[in-house]
Amino acid sequence: MGGVSTAERDRVPKQDRSRATRQRLLQAAVACLAEHGWAGSTVSVVAER
Repeated sequence: MGGVSTAERDRVPKQDRSRATRQRLLQAAVACLAEHGWAGSTVSVVAER
């Protein structure tokens, strides 16, 4: 009773998830810029990648 569930123990801290999300967004943005150029790298294109 009162213990921590397995799901709570295995959960990644919010700060780590945020950092990983930022890293993935930056990688996607750089790839889109290289592939589509400035004009073609919209938010939608980056999000899809």
